[in-house]
Amino acid sequence: MIHTICGSADIGDTVQFDYPTGVKIGVIKNIDTTLSSIAVSIYCTDRSGGYTLVVPHYNITKILPVEGSHVSTQEEIKKPARYNKKGKLECWDVIIDQEMNFLEGNIYKYVWRYKEKNGIEDLKKARVYLDKLISEVEKK
Repeated sequence: MIHTICGSADIGDTVQFDYPTGVKIGVIKNIDTTLSSIAVSIYCTDRSGGYTLVVPHYNITKILPVEGSHVSTQEEIKKPARYNKKGKLECWDVIIDQEMNFLEGNIYKYVWRYKEKNGIEDLKKARVYLDKLISEVEKK
């Protein structure tokens, strides 16, 4: 953990920082306290492939909330927390296990994640898929 002008930050936190080419946003990957001042390695994805910058801790100007303008790490892309309930189940594992079709799987996915991701917007998406599923079942 480091102390910045905007509060305490730690590895994994999304931060805004000043850099010679402008203000950037990234995720803290490493904190090095062996130098004369604290250096922070920050992973940014504002260009293709992403890259890591090392900046002094005093250049961090804002600690961003987890939700919002969040920069995704590789682990978050592979295993987003919104699809994993208390570390026991993953949404897609349930969909596969229950042999849900495309429409059923999307309904389940949107209801599963709505609290952690897009709120009412995801519930409305689930309703669109539910309406389509009802229409398809009524045709049979």
